[in-house]
Amino acid sequence: MATAQIARESTAPETARHTTVRSKGRPPKGDNSSKAEYRLQVKLTPSGKERLDAIVARVDGESAAHVVRDALRIYDILTEEVMENDSQLYIKDGETGEAMKLRLW
Repeated sequence: MATAQIARESTAPETARHTTVRSKGRPPKGDNSSKAEYRLQVKLTPSGKERLDAIVARVDGESAAHVVRDALRIYDILTEEVMENDSQLYIKDGETGEAMKLRLW
């Protein structure tokens, strides 16, 4: 549970006491607990949900959350390569063997 420090005034202002008060809700930013996680809520259209479900099935994903985390890692790699390293991506046609430049943005 998150804690916050507050000062309570005593009769002598120079001897203010600090008391730890438990707060409800999320821990404050910078909380170094071992289970620090970030939760993200996303609204999908019905077609977006269908696409996500199809991807989960196609890759035999453990869950939609796992597929989204994997997609974020892949997106990170792709954006770093293309936008920061000025790399180009190519995809090879399975039938013809022809390499085609892949444009993402």
